[in-house]
Amino acid sequence: MKVYKNIRTLYTFKGFLKKEGLKPTAKDYAPIKDAAMVVNKGKVEWVGKESKLPTEYKKAKNIDLKGQNVFPSFTECHTHLVFGGDRKAEFEKKIAGATYLEIQKSGGGIAKTVKDTRKISAEELLKISQNKVDRFKAQGVSLLEVKSGYGRDFKNEAKQLEVAFALKGLKVLPTYLALHSFTGNKEDYVDQVLNKNLPEMIKKFPKLKRFDLFVESGFFDTKDLRELAVRLGDKNFCVHADQLSHCGGSVESARLGALSVEHAVFLKDKEIAELSRYPTVVNLLPGADFYLDTKYPEARKLIDAGVRVALATDYNPGSSPTQDLSFIGVLARRQMKMSLAEVWCAYTLNASRSLGVFNKGALVKDQVADFFTSDSGPDDFFYEVGFHPVKKVYC
Repeated sequence: MKVYKNIRTLYTFKGFLKKEGLKPTAKDYAPIKDAAMVVNKGKVEWVGKESKLPTEYKKAKNIDLKGQNVFPSFTECHTHLVFGGDRKAEFEKKIAGATYLEIQKSGGGIAKTVKDTRKISAEELLKISQNKVDRFKAQGVSLLEVKSGYGRDFKNEAKQLEVAFALKGLKVLPTYLALHSFTGNKEDYVDQVLNKNLPEMIKKFPKLKRFDLFVESGFFDTKDLRELAVRLGDKNFCVHADQLSHCGGSVESARLGALSVEHAVFLKDKEIAELSRYPTVVNLLPGADFYLDTKYPEARKLIDAGVRVALATDYNPGSSPTQDLSFIGVLARRQMKMSLAEVWCAYTLNASRSLGVFNKGALVKDQVADFFTSDSGPDDFFYEVGFHPVKKVYC
């Protein structure tokens, strides 16, 4: 048991939790000045003013936070972090007007990253990936989702997942994304993945709890989505959908029980209304919209309709080559008209919920005690790109 003392202001985010991530406001920061926090076995046992610390905790180990502010740590809920090579040359092509699908058809895009990732040993891939994890942690991230998807065969998808499970320093949630892209006949590829690779991967990695696919024109469709959902049963899954065009994947994913829908850029108003009836979190990834120079999701309509919204970098070598949380938050505020409180909730409580973690994102009793310290208040975050004033992260 530990008692963290001398906290200038503890931002509990109790209001976000009380509202279950719906329509957050600045009042929901629920700050406590001159605070203390008791942590027992990784969870919050007590929070309040230090002057009111119960006597039974006064003999516990004390940690002086030296007048710092304390915030719940961030959850980065959508990354393609384990990959080889880069796609810098494609950036110039995009600036010249080439589309995502045109680059993909010419052998670039995901296909190039698959080729580069296959060349690298698991040991080298782990070294490269760990450096990226360390960068996320330095920004206050304590829970990180990491997808496969750059293997296209069992051996190389397993290599990516092996690396994801070996990453250290924070909690990593690996996601199996075999239905990311394909070569040859699509139906044969889907059959191979669903009927052979999927059960073998679950057997190889018993701790594998999350699955994903890319529903988009030229990739996979809602029929593939339904088949995957049947194979998974009650296992967690998320879906890339409606990113480059309208395909109906977002609503269909929610109907099938997806924990989250990723991107959801091209939605109809009636679909937004229907999404509000499900607990599915909509993960918005404005970094990809920026780099692809496409429209941004209608965050304002989603939130106002009562949809839970999360944010993430979508860090990957092609469509969103950034790990900068500050940049994502600024895009959310400036381009998607999200309030600062909505950004905070999206990157903490809602991001955790999108991964199926329902006891993280607020510093109140029985919640996971992941937090970071800062000299700054909430208003100093997600305002200046490249300025992200996290001092120390406690996982």
